[in-house]
Amino acid sequence: PVVGYVARGAAPREEGFRAAAARGVRETCPACEVRLRRTAPDAGPGEDADAVRGLFDAGADVVFAGTGGDAALDAVPPGRWLVARALAGPCAAAPDRCLTATFWQWGLAYDSAVKRVNDGTWQPRQEVLGPESGAVGLLGFMDREAPPQGIPVEAMADLRVRFDRMKHRGGGGP
Repeated sequence: PVVGYVARGAAPREEGFRAAAARGVRETCPACEVRLRRTAPDAGPGEDADAVRGLFDAGADVVFAGTGGDAALDAVPPGRWLVARALAGPCAAAPDRCLTATFWQWGLAYDSAVKRVNDGTWQPRQEVLGPESGAVGLLGFMDREAPPQGIPVEAMADLRVRFDRMKHRGGGGP
């Protein structure tokens, strides 16, 4: 089995997303091969969609893409899946092509910062909210969400166990 990943550039943040996706693939499908296609940091949706299409043409069944929006979804052939980054809206409109989307609930970070400013405990620093905060997740795979069509019940049970471990480890991996 082949899983693809489209990375826009090689910035540290993008490399972090790529590494997290590769780790997830290794954990859930040790036999899968992960193939990477990079687009330029300033690539447009068309170039991203071409990279997505190229990975499917090369045999990928699932492609992770952090960019490309609707154009990336349009590049998904029937019976194959896209894992999008922060594209919950388009994914909701294309459940036959979008397996899931990562999401961030920035309101939780804002709420936390405002409370700390108000009580005098806020300190300037970089903050990254992890799974334990409830601020990040996968559309359709979180508690009380309906799973994507075609996902076996036993796979959902395993994924929910992994998310629960991540939440209780303070953001550490499965």
